[in-house]
Amino acid sequence: MGHYPSVGTIPSYTPAARGSFATLLMSKSDRIRLLSFPSTIVDAVQEIIQSSWPRGIQNVRQYNGWHEFKLRGRPWSGNTDEATLGALLTCRILALLFSHGWVLTLSTDISKRMDNKDAMIFRHQQPAPKPCEWLGISFRGADLLHFVDAPTALVQALAADLSLVMMSHKPYKLQDVYEFKICGQPWSQYGNDEMLVWKLAVKLMEALEDRGFRVYTSINQKGGSHALESDTWYCCRREGWVSGAPVYDS
Repeated sequence: MGHYPSVGTIPSYTPAARGSFATLLMSKSDRIRLLSFPSTIVDAVQEIIQSSWPRGIQNVRQYNGWHEFKLRGRPWSGNTDEATLGALLTCRILALLFSHGWVLTLSTDISKRMDNKDAMIFRHQQPAPKPCEWLGISFRGADLLHFVDAPTALVQALAADLSLVMMSHKPYKLQDVYEFKICGQPWSQYGNDEMLVWKLAVKLMEALEDRGFRVYTSINQKGGSHALESDTWYCCRREGWVSGAPVYDS
């Protein structure tokens, strides 16, 4: 006969406290909506937008229970320079929330509206996680990688690791952005490079992990049909990480 654990060995379950979950939604081509975050976090996000989005905020309002920022310009507008700046803005918002204990639980799209992006659902934890460095990776056009807020040393190391599949790399015209041009047209819906995309994705993740970075989340935040737009990756590395130390939290 099998042996069953006694009642005393069953782990206890503590339900999440009310207010532990909150949501961030990138809406239309120019809006950030926050739901259930405390006012201190809403204010901090507004400061990040003002310091990181060059065109500023056009309007702030309450919208059906959401706190909405309408930005000037179109940060969620597909393959444009504004979309790359939108990735940089998102990266800094994720870093801010993480530093205050708001850890991403899920990025999802459960709406059938064509202009929707992924919603991000966060859970608050106390104490907050240990501080991390952050970067974003945007898949642009048919063959470009844009690294935003990435350390120069990391970019140079990744360029060496990806040299066999890369045509060129250079600082981009936008500040804090670096561009890799990949061989072929791996992000295109046309051509014969579809299967190479996944080999490249794995190689990129391996190269990031070798330098202590993990992919924190992958988000669809660009306008247009989901079939035509690629996700953006956001990666983090524990501050003070050294080679050989764990990359993923246990």
